[in-house]
Amino acid sequence: MNNYKILFRNADSNTISRKPPVLIMIVFFTMMFSPIIAFPKTSVDDMQVEITNLRQRVELLESQLNKVLKLVNSDTNSPVKETKTTQKVIVNVKEQTNPPLIQFGGRVKVDAIYNSRAVGQTSNANQNDLVFSAGNIPIDGSGEKYQFNFNARDTRLWLTANVPTELGVLGGHVEMDFFSSDKSGNEVVSNSYIPRLRHAYVNYGNFTAGQTWTTFMNVSAIPDMNDSGGPPGILFVRQPLLRYQKQQEWGKISFALEQPESTLTTSTGARIATDDERIPDFVTRIDFDGSWGNLSVAGLLRQIRSDTNGDSDNSWGAALNASGRIYTFGSDNIRFALSYGNALGRYMSVNSFADGAIDSNGKIRLNEMFGGHIAYQHWWSEKLRSNLSLGYSRADNNFLSIPTLPAELNKSLFSSHLNLLWSPTTSATLGIEWIHGKRNLEDGRDGELDRIQFTSMFRF
Repeated sequence: MNNYKILFRNADSNTISRKPPVLIMIVFFTMMFSPIIAFPKTSVDDMQVEITNLRQRVELLESQLNKVLKLVNSDTNSPVKETKTTQKVIVNVKEQTNPPLIQFGGRVKVDAIYNSRAVGQTSNANQNDLVFSAGNIPIDGSGEKYQFNFNARDTRLWLTANVPTELGVLGGHVEMDFFSSDKSGNEVVSNSYIPRLRHAYVNYGNFTAGQTWTTFMNVSAIPDMNDSGGPPGILFVRQPLLRYQKQQEWGKISFALEQPESTLTTSTGARIATDDERIPDFVTRIDFDGSWGNLSVAGLLRQIRSDTNGDSDNSWGAALNASGRIYTFGSDNIRFALSYGNALGRYMSVNSFADGAIDSNGKIRLNEMFGGHIAYQHWWSEKLRSNLSLGYSRADNNFLSIPTLPAELNKSLFSSHLNLLWSPTTSATLGIEWIHGKRNLEDGRDGELDRIQFTSMFRF
């Protein structure tokens, strides 16, 4: 650089200034940029050498690391290996354990009910005035006339939990409402009622265990009504059971062992539940499903048993049921059920008929009975629908062995239901329903009831 400066100074002298300017500029730029041009070439070479050296070092380190890992894996007492294995187990556990999917829901349902005849019981025991049961219609104009009632006892809460497992999803469901028969609630001040268990069951693969609808009934055949009781002839039972169901291309087949219980009419005319059963109820059902709807055929086998005051007796009974829902035009559909047998008792018409009679010697005679219902649902629009339902049931009571005819022994029941339901959204329904029911006794007496029921329901 000092040489360049000297030349620069000399350029201000007379001697240098006499040389041609172009030549001076060429020499100047050549000398100035020659070291800069040479430097990059030298730097690139150096960098390539460094990169080569680094690659060699990395390869050497990888080789040494592989040797160390081989030594660690070959040593069964190596603490490094134990730590690695422990961490692997923890990861596997986390991968196999999935949190349950928990869902909570229910409905808020308020009913305003006007009865032409009421049972007339106190406010803490008036379920028959809130839920229609043809077998409890007042006889010969008895009971309170023109009674009105508000209630929210058909409000429901439910909780489901589904847990993924290696063998499939394990699911549980618990549901309750406030129609408990406990008489602690009243309509005087607080209208407080104790919750009642409706469902509590677990599904795992093809098995169901717990309390839910009996396998003998087809739930989709239940008419769409404001009332929660239903017409006579309807199958309506929830109870503990163990069920196996297998899905097929054409539908489903089910087998179940269910809670046994016998209801009998005694020689004094009283209705008793014996609670002396030793064998569960056997139920099987075949379901056929398609775009046309569904059809179910079910069979029931029961042992009715009593062991009272040292007199023990039992009798086997059986029943058949055919039910379903068939689509007609658009969303319109027909829902129906038809049942017959000598084991229907508590399964049909909300136990309006006893399973049989028991005489003073403890001998049991079963009652043959049949019943059914049919309902047509018509959709006026996407949000407005109506349902017309008819129900009938009859029992051939075996009371010949009873010395005195019971005071109120049901012989036949009939009802008709007509409603108009509006659902402005899928979660809300407002509706009004008219119910007419008739009850006939074995002694020839009868009773009739007309009911208007307005319902407001919100599902969440």
